[in-house]
This record gives sequence, C-alpha cells and structure tokens, in this order.
Amino acid sequence: MNTPTITLPEHDITARLRGLSDRELVARTSALAREERAATIELLHHLNEIARRKVYLELGFSSLHDYCVRGLAYSSPSACRRIRAARCIREFPDVLRLLERGELDLGTISLIEPVLTEDNHGAVVARVRGRTYRQVKRVVAEYGPVLAIAEERIEPVRTQVMPSSMDAVLFDRETERAMPEGPARANPSWVVSEQKTLVQFLASDELIAKYEQAKALLSHSRIDATFAEVLEVILSEYIERHSPEARQRRRDARKAASGKSSTVGADGNSRHIPASVRDEVFVRDQGRCTFVAPDGTRWGST
Repeated sequence: MNTPTITLPEHDITARLRGLSDRELVARTSALAREERAATIELLHHLNEIARRKVYLELGFSSLHDYCVRGLAYSSPSACRRIRAARCIREFPDVLRLLERGELDLGTISLIEPVLTEDNHGAVVARVRGRTYRQVKRVVAEYGPVLAIAEERIEPVRTQVMPSSMDAVLFDRETERAMPEGPARANPSWVVSEQKTLVQFLASDELIAKYEQAKALLSHSRIDATFAEVLEVILSEYIERHSPEARQRRRDARKAASGKSSTVGADGNSRHIPASVRDEVFVRDQGRCTFVAPDGTRWGST
C-alpha cells in the first residue's frame, strides 16, 4: 500500500524553513536582511515624495503621520521613526550612505534627527556609529536642552494594573471585586490600579556605569531586569550584609552551631564596644533611641 504524499501549502513558511539546511537557512536570512534594508530605504524615499506632494491630504489624512498610522497600519512610534529617518536622509545624504551600508539603523537615525544641524551632523554621526541605544541617547542628550530638574522626587502614585502583571484569573477576580456597580462597569476608562512610588533623581555617569555593571552581573538570572529590579537586588544584598539585624542573625547561628550562648556585655574595662554588642542592642531596641525625656516621652528616633 502506497502512502499518499502530503503537499504543504506554499504559505506555510515554518514547514518550508524546516526543509532547509543550516547553510541555506543562514544564506536566506542574510539575503532577507539585505532586502529588508533596501526596502526600508525605498520606503523612506517614498515617504519623502508623499510629503513633498502632500498626497496624504488628497487621501483624507491630516498629516504624514496620520497616513502612516491609519493608512499604512504602523504604530505611532514606528511611524515617527520612519518619518524622522526619511527627513534625515533627505537633509543629510551622508546619513543615507551609512544606512545603505548598514552602519546606521532606523532607530539611531530617528534618535539623532532632532538634534542634527549643518554644523554638527558630521560629528554626531561619527559618534553614534556602532553604538548601543543607550549610548546614542547619551550623545543626543549633549545636544538637547538643559533639563530643569533640581530636586529628588519620591511620592506615592496609583498605577494601572495590566492583565499581564498578574495571573489572569486573579486579575478578573480583582476586577469584579473592585469595579463599581452600575453604569461605571461599562466605562472603558475604568482600570484596576495599585499603589506604587514614583522615584525621580539625577544620576552621575559613575552611578550609571555601576548600574550597568550590576545589571550585567545579574543577567545570568534576570536577563531583562528593570532599573527597579536591579536596585532592589542591590539594596537587599547590602542590607543583608551590613544591617545589625542580619549580622546578629549570623552571629546567633554561629553561636548556636558551636553551643555558645549570646550575651550582651562590656569588653572588660575597655571603652571599646564590640560590634556584636552594638548589633544586639540595635536589635533589642529596634534601631531606635531609648532616651526618655523627663515627661516620660521616649525619643525613638532612628
């Protein structure tokens, strides 16, 4: 009995790719990357010509951005990147040549476009070639306006809870529990929220360098850790290493293992107070001053 041959549809890309050898797969991927770059450059030229003719107005769109979003189905950020890059290659042909050679990409060009001038574009382009997104942002910041933020900011805020932030069943349950009754349930502006703290401060180059190093060291367990996650790990480790409570727990564990009891006492006639005594007192008094005023009020300052 002959087994019938199953013909896969042409559009089944995954099945077709599995039939390629490794060498064929890599070669095809490289070719697609070149084709994508060429298509992107051609698209940018088309956008420039559409902008020059203002064809989008005849099509019923209010702007080139509106045309890219509603007419070409780009997201708003994607549309902005392409429009900025199109404007940039029109005004600075050397940027176009670098894009053609793959030495600059769409994201980098869209970042530097707002700060490029006839006087600085050569220097800026030279500095951002081959740089990471964060490095390009730092270069752009040097040419941008001075940020007028003079004080730190730590204040509680309400933030929206997205379904992806918690288990879907829990999210639905919280929604049912917290959502108002009546017409408000149908209000699309209603969201489940949670209490967070907004933290804002200015960081030095040295601090950012240390943050980047810590994030790299943490990448083995948290590849895409956020700034808040990296900071939490660092603070937790510092507290565990240096807080009197943690040190006392380690001493108690060592003394329990050796069969010795933990006592608080002075070190003979010396005026030196051992770290172990300081930590035990700190833990006993919960890190607060025990001075009592004549009226019986304990200061309790930390």
